[in-house]
Amino acid sequence: MADLIGEAAAIRLRRPISPQSWMWWRDAARVAAVLGPLVLLIQQFPAAVRDIGMYVQRGPEPGVLSTGDVVEQTLRLLVYVAVMVLVWHDHRWIAAGLAWAWTTWFGADMIISSSYSWRFSELLPLGLLLLPYVAVAVLLTGATRPQLGVQRVAAAES
Repeated sequence: MADLIGEAAAIRLRRPISPQSWMWWRDAARVAAVLGPLVLLIQQFPAAVRDIGMYVQRGPEPGVLSTGDVVEQTLRLLVYVAVMVLVWHDHRWIAAGLAWAWTTWFGADMIISSSYSWRFSELLPLGLLLLPYVAVAVLLTGATRPQLGVQRVAAAES
């Protein structure tokens, strides 16, 4: 039975880990390196626009919306717009550096401004909040020429 399961796994894994599959995995990482920052930008855009609009109409509201919150959200949008532009213009290292800098600053800001007592159960939500930013920074660091993967996928679709 173990031999049967082992052979079945080998048949299933033959394609995903074959020498030719390296190109597919590389292109998938390239596409993810482009889509990751785009997804973060799209995810943040509605809340940031809403909060900026509220701030412009009403001004700062203590306990609800501070100037620092609006500045942080605006900066977050601008950082990921810059990351997207840099990726598309083949400046991956600058984009990765900017993504890492933002992730580090955002994490430090959340840790410093929070009342966590450094217990695992309290820091786990913080780690989960940072996970998408870390994933995007890792993808940008590791995927060479991300826009090439998108071009290949687009060419394969047509």
